[in-house]
Amino acid sequence: MPEQMRDILELAREHGLTRDQLYRMKRNLIAKHGEDDWLHGHYPKSGRMKIMVTEQGIRWIEQVYLNPENSMQQSEIEFLLREIERAKNVLAARGIMFSDYYKHYERMTPAQMMDHFRVGKTTIYQAIKKLTDILPEEIDRTMPLSVSSEGVRWIEENILVNHYIRDLKRYKRSLEVLTE
Repeated sequence: MPEQMRDILELAREHGLTRDQLYRMKRNLIAKHGEDDWLHGHYPKSGRMKIMVTEQGIRWIEQVYLNPENSMQQSEIEFLLREIERAKNVLAARGIMFSDYYKHYERMTPAQMMDHFRVGKTTIYQAIKKLTDILPEEIDRTMPLSVSSEGVRWIEENILVNHYIRDLKRYKRSLEVLTE
């Protein structure tokens, strides 16, 4: 079933957004979810272009962009987890089951973490330092130094948040392909 769409100007009026705020919202939506194809332009009989936004785009605008309670990153993570759950429910209704967690973490050395997360040495060692303060049992100090799979998961979800968001987006999109 195709998603319902709404005029983005109607949505902006409903939320009391100015033209500048609407422009920033569209720019933000395209920058963060351009691959999701939530905005569609078409020309009705009046000849003026209308920009339509999908249901999922509307949910992102309301739950992430216009959410003053949480940071944008935290709202984005919560949104993506809800959308993943929504896609899993659609697949479950069709009799297709998926595991609850999509990513398997392994014990890694700092060098492996640098390659995996594509960040520098300083970033990894700062992350390990924070992990040591919070979950010291997740670090094996024997040579070579290594971080347990649970420690790697914690670092991704709490420190390297952009990497975590990117992985959640990929997983969400792969589930959505199956629900089409």
